[in-house]
Amino acid sequence: DAEFNVLRVTVEEAEKKFVAKLHITLKVPFARDVNVQGPLRDSRSEAIKDGCELGKRYIVEGEAGAKSVAFKLKRKRWTAQERADADESKLSEFKLPGFQGNQGLQAVQQRLQPIGEGWVRYNDDMLVHQQSQVYFVQSGERAGRYLRRGGSGAEWEDVEAPHTSQDYQTWVRLASASCVKQGAKLDRAVLLNDIARIARLACKIPLAFVDRPACACAIFQGFRNAQWCAENAHKKLLPLLAEKVHLHTSAELEEILRRALLELDAELLASAFAFSGCSALIAVCLGDRLVAAGVGEVRISVLSDRGTSTPLLDGGGSLTSPAEQERIRAAGGAIRDGQLVCQADFADDAYRILSARHVFDTLAIDAEDTLEEKSVRSAFRRLALKVHPDKQQAGLADASAFKAAFEKLDSAREAVEAMLAEDVESCRDIFRVLSSEVHTRTGAARLLGVSSTASLDTEAVTEEAVAASKALMRKFSRMQLPCPDYDRAVAICEEAVETLRRACAPEALPRYEALLAEGVTTSRAMGLRDLRRPFPVVMMEPRTATWQIPSDAPARVALLCGATAGLSDERLLEASARHAHRPKASALRWCLGLPEAHGGLSRRRGRREGA
Repeated sequence: DAEFNVLRVTVEEAEKKFVAKLHITLKVPFARDVNVQGPLRDSRSEAIKDGCELGKRYIVEGEAGAKSVAFKLKRKRWTAQERADADESKLSEFKLPGFQGNQGLQAVQQRLQPIGEGWVRYNDDMLVHQQSQVYFVQSGERAGRYLRRGGSGAEWEDVEAPHTSQDYQTWVRLASASCVKQGAKLDRAVLLNDIARIARLACKIPLAFVDRPACACAIFQGFRNAQWCAENAHKKLLPLLAEKVHLHTSAELEEILRRALLELDAELLASAFAFSGCSALIAVCLGDRLVAAGVGEVRISVLSDRGTSTPLLDGGGSLTSPAEQERIRAAGGAIRDGQLVCQADFADDAYRILSARHVFDTLAIDAEDTLEEKSVRSAFRRLALKVHPDKQQAGLADASAFKAAFEKLDSAREAVEAMLAEDVESCRDIFRVLSSEVHTRTGAARLLGVSSTASLDTEAVTEEAVAASKALMRKFSRMQLPCPDYDRAVAICEEAVETLRRACAPEALPRYEALLAEGVTTSRAMGLRDLRRPFPVVMMEPRTATWQIPSDAPARVALLCGATAGLSDERLLEASARHAHRPKASALRWCLGLPEAHGGLSRRRGRREGA
């Protein structure tokens, strides 16, 4: 067997130090040499322990595994007991699998092997990497070529050979911290120190084509809850990374992180936790690149040892932005005590009108029985006297707001009068739909006339709800032209069906629906179905960024989520100045630097903000 494949592990002396070297000579399936070297050691016993680790890992995981453990050995410190147990004779015990007879040798020589791992048998001549759908030809005229199905699916197209992962001399230290505010712990941090290993063990997915170090972290700061997102983030990210066997460009990695957040969000919205929500930040380090994506109250800043900082990412959604406040008002939301809510009571009629969700809400019509032309004109005259620009005292009112409110009020009157002229009954039906609260199971069931009982088996009630929704939409179909809120009415009917479709235990329903009363502190977030559908008060718009890790100087990357995202770079630099190479201490100092009103430690129980 040794005639074909040879594996040698030796310990050599170099510059008064010792080093373990792994050398493999392969002649099957094709001739090549593999050389992997461990770190320099002060004692021979340490190098012997390194050599044993290199040999064992190569037997189990091949060349990629040996190179990976060689990189990790640079940080390994052997204990006195481990050094005492070092046995140099064990270095000669590693045996490579060989082949019995010439027939076995010839058969293997004819079948070439692809780069990396994760390949499975497709047919007698080909292997396939299932995640990327790249095929490798082992024998025949096209032996050694990598192929992919063409656009029509019938023809094969040549593709480049898979990327051979590279080890970069980049040292990464990860740590997270959070501090008490008020309420329960709502933030979650997920640190993945070796995504290739985690993909193989947790997701059963090979991820052998990424550069190393390959690590990731995710921070979720929940407005209502972030536990579900933290538990499922890696299940979305790692399969997307495995879909390509070639080197990812930075733009492709940004798109992967954006897709991971969007897919996680879509699954959250369809689950029983649909009313939960959070700000989210995911960062992945592959070789010499850091790629990140975030949404909501998140921020990334690169801090250098020279006392300078570079902003890298801002999740957006600030409630203090005038443009964002205008968008929220147009979507039917409101900002109350610094928090974003679906609806709020306004003392000012102008702002109530500007935040009205539909034409009936604009006119303050709250009962379908009074929906007639006379009552509409009466409601218009009553409100017109309050918001008409000419009726306001000069210098004491926002003239532009009252002008916009009056224009919206007049348009609502014209629309409702046109709807009543078209069909009174259809107008009343669409009024009932637009005035319904369909995020609660009781409200959705009342609108569609089905059972409101919560259950884990919702198939039967969903069928009834779909039929009732279609029948209701047919009733107000004549409002399609005169009603400016027709599409919203259709969306409300569809949302009522989705509310009844979600499975939920009866004892858990009150707890989930209690979240509807809670406001949020940003207009960009994951989840929060009640604030996103059918009215887009909150939006899910992830932002991405890439940073090329410098090779000549260390740097600290601040990943901030929640209240810590409001800290200035000067505060971050000052708080962590004496904690070089200690990320845990830096993260704790950032959290402790928050004012008590925004998350600093206090004796009260509290919501937490992450860094």
